[in-house]
Amino acid sequence: MPRCTTCGTESEASVTVCPQCGSALAGAPGATEPAPPVPGYLPPAPPLPTGYGVAGQMPPPPTGGFAPPGYGQPGGYGVSGPYAPNGALADWGTRALGFLIDFVMLFAVLIVSVVLGRISVALLLLGYLAFLALSIWFSVQVGQTGQSPGMRVMGLRCVGAQTGQPIGGGLGFLRSLVHVVDSLICYVGWLFPLWDQRRQTLADKIMGTVVVVVPKQGFSLAPPRA
Repeated sequence: MPRCTTCGTESEASVTVCPQCGSALAGAPGATEPAPPVPGYLPPAPPLPTGYGVAGQMPPPPTGGFAPPGYGQPGGYGVSGPYAPNGALADWGTRALGFLIDFVMLFAVLIVSVVLGRISVALLLLGYLAFLALSIWFSVQVGQTGQSPGMRVMGLRCVGAQTGQPIGGGLGFLRSLVHVVDSLICYVGWLFPLWDQRRQTLADKIMGTVVVVVPKQGFSLAPPRA
């Protein structure tokens, strides 16, 4: 007599289903034994879901239709590596040339001031004021547009590392003052972009800015009109 493997109830030989629990009876007429598993067989894995969290897939952009600058690009939002909004990070040599162009103009004003100082002290003070005003103007331009005259010629733009946008005239002026930190340790701070992952000077790190590569423009003392 077949015995139910589920509840242990014995049934007549002709019965194929346990009257107690309804389970199929092994060994009953018409009952089929389950096929033994094939050695080494593994059931197929379920398909991987598409979208966020899967290797090779980008996370979905933020809601509201806004995607941060650099989204989906090497070094951009959602990709490992330094954040480089709106362009690749500028190398130290290009930054140095842009700074040199600005410095030559400022140095020329300073030389003129010294020459005029031989004529009168008033002209010397006027020349120094012109030097100071031009220095402030350049730093404010960097804050407002991301570029000084030298940076426009070399195709550089200073932006906030988190926003990808210019930091504003006031912070641009403050950034020029913070560059004093770059000069404190034998000017080593100015050389940081040579080995830093984000190619930032110490002043950039303090102010949270990066310098990126953009299309070059012709020389102009004032920012071109949009």
